[in-house]
Amino acid sequence: MRSVARTVIGILVSAGLLLLLARQVQVGEIREALGDVRWSLIAAVVVLYFVGAWLRAVRWRLLFREPDRLALGHLFAATLVGYMGNNLLPARLGEIARAYLAGRRGNLPLGYALGTVVVDRVLDVLTVVVLAGLALPFVPLSEGMRQAWLLGIGLGGVAFAALLWLRRQGPDGPLLAALSRWAPARVRGRVADLGRSLIEGATGCDLTRRAPALLGWTILLWGSYALTAQVGFWSLDLALPWSAALTLLVYLGVGMSLPSAPGFVGTFQFFTVAALALYGVEVSQALTFSVVLHAAFFFPVTVAGWAILSAEHLTLRQLSALPEATDRS
Repeated sequence: MRSVARTVIGILVSAGLLLLLARQVQVGEIREALGDVRWSLIAAVVVLYFVGAWLRAVRWRLLFREPDRLALGHLFAATLVGYMGNNLLPARLGEIARAYLAGRRGNLPLGYALGTVVVDRVLDVLTVVVLAGLALPFVPLSEGMRQAWLLGIGLGGVAFAALLWLRRQGPDGPLLAALSRWAPARVRGRVADLGRSLIEGATGCDLTRRAPALLGWTILLWGSYALTAQVGFWSLDLALPWSAALTLLVYLGVGMSLPSAPGFVGTFQFFTVAALALYGVEVSQALTFSVVLHAAFFFPVTVAGWAILSAEHLTLRQLSALPEATDRS
């Protein structure tokens, strides 16, 4: 029931954001802007998006206690399936899907693999916070928006502090005991086992020893995202400074954390238009850019993820049932 409610809320949020944008543009303006797209550069955007997925797989591999147990190709495939799942399934179920596929290939508990995904996303939150700090001096924001960004920095700090606290407590700390007491008696054992494997996954790798490598691959990963955005700007002849790419990444990082329809339809468009408005880009041109960029991200990786899923003899229905499988693990 809760997943249905989240799905409905996400669809309503996406529909509302799309409605706000639709009231500001004419179809003719979008058609005219589409005629100016340089499709050869959009092909480069697609290639860069897959490069980013590979870089994410490289960084994700470092978060496992024994990275050598997992082939990089397997994690890359799991990452693509996860992207496909986020595109087609509600409530970001793609994150569970990529953990499931990684665990299945590496003979690891689903909870453990999911714990590494949680850390992977915490690293993304911290990166968005750093990017916000880098872009803040160069972006013409209102005082209210600056305060919102500072709030985001604070939330990122809280997320990192929570991860450090979990690492200090370990899988047998007071948090797990509290969750076990809270859970109904009939599922208490399963909750304890799942919580333990999640915490083991989230705290298993030696972050201190691997920090330089994690930092290096994070810079390469998000640098590829910034380059992807910049090539996207060039595809529509948008002469924007480097800070625009950073601003776009921050806006999308915040916007795509909100409830939305599968594939982030609506939220992707709204926050892209909002970011580019800071640089004087007209709504029709910014919306066209967002639609073309989103399509370049959405369709190729969805097809690739579907092909990998078929090769694994899995179906989308099985992926959508993974939350229940997590509860039973």
